[in-house]
Formats: sequence, C-alpha cells, structure tokens
Amino acid sequence: DQKKENDIALKDIAQKEIADLALSKIDVRLFGATIAVTAKNLSITGPCQITYGINVFEEGSAYTNPILSPYSSKEGNEKSTIGAESRATEVHYVYDFNINPNNLSCDEQLKTLFKDKAIFDYCLKPNDIKLFKDAITRGVNYVTSTTKVGAVGELLLFVEFEKKVKLVPLVPLLKTKIKITEKGSKREIDLTDALKTLEKYSPKNMEVYYDPEYSEIKGFIVGDKNKAFDIVT
Repeated sequence: DQKKENDIALKDIAQKEIADLALSKIDVRLFGATIAVTAKNLSITGPCQITYGINVFEEGSAYTNPILSPYSSKEGNEKSTIGAESRATEVHYVYDFNINPNNLSCDEQLKTLFKDKAIFDYCLKPNDIKLFKDAITRGVNYVTSTTKVGAVGELLLFVEFEKKVKLVPLVPLLKTKIKITEKGSKREIDLTDALKTLEKYSPKNMEVYYDPEYSEIKGFIVGDKNKAFDIVT
C-alpha cells in the first residue's frame, strides 16, 4: 500500500535529508514533528506551543438536549436510543500560546545533523509568523458546521519581546486575567490586568486584532509600541 511504499522510500533517505525536508514545511517549523524511520528517528520541538482554552464569559449558561441515535438490530427491527448533548448559550474561550524560536536554533540534534550549515536557516521567517496570525484569527471562521454556527476568532493579542524572557510558566496564567462581559449588543474584552503583568517584562511591542463592530477593548492604549488592527481586514 501507499504507506508501506513511503516507509521503504524513507529508509533510503539520510536523516539529514529527512530533517531538511521536514523543516521546509511551515507546519513543522511552527509546531514540530516526530518522525520514526528505522534507526533514523527524528524529534523536532516546534517553536509554537498552544495550550488548552478556558471560558471567561460568566454570563452564559450551559444546557443539555436529548438526542435520538437510531440503529438496526440483528433482526432488522428499527430502534433508537436516547442520548444527550451539552450546549451553551454563549462562551468565550481564551487560549494561550508562545513562540520560542530557540526551540529550533538550540536543538542539539539539529545542530549535530547540519554542522557547518547554519541552523538559523531553518528558523521561523517573518512570513511564517504572518501566516500563523492569519490562521489563528481567521481559521475558525473558514470552517462551518451545524454545531459550529456562530463560532469566530474574536481577538488576538500578540506580544513580542526584545530578548528571551522566561514567560512559559506565566503565559497560561494570563488568560485567567482576561474578562469578557456584555456591553449592550457588543462584548467588552478587558485586557487591563493581563497587560499590567506583561509590562513587567518590558515587551518590545504589542498588537491587538479584533472586530470593532462586535467587541470593545478595555485597557489597551494605542501608541508607538501598541497597534490595533481590524481582525476582518
């Protein structure tokens, strides 16, 4: 089959070539990969790590609907079972992520493989980051289904630092500091507490992407270092 043919072909490829091919793909440069081909195993830790999301909208409520699940018995009789599905009136999930280019440039296995070739050639490029921003802000909007009606990318807060800072333990805590509440027909997204925490680490610049037609941002002041963009355009 196709998988077996691919495995046989990969056996004849040097580990360096496998790494070179993998890192030519943007999804590997962003999120990493694990490739197992006989003795040529390769594990690449991606610079971009996305963790779980939490709902910060306290004004919504959850409810359960009964659903029917039809099936046919061995005798051919039509029957149905009753199940349940959980829904919510409104939720706003906040996900945190961090992008650490050193995951590639300091990877000992990659440096050993490429030796004289600068590993920095395989680091994230500005266009990689641009594509990541586009995907994380608009990706949800591009896929629709009955159970996903109304789901949209609401806001992206992107913070860049001048030098490496130890933010990994901190980043997951920031999402608990973001509050979203009703404000008429819009939703107010309060970034005040999260930005106060981030300012202690001297960010180089901050960008906010959101839809002003549906959301209002609190605590973010546009200036030389802080930019705001329409998430749609």
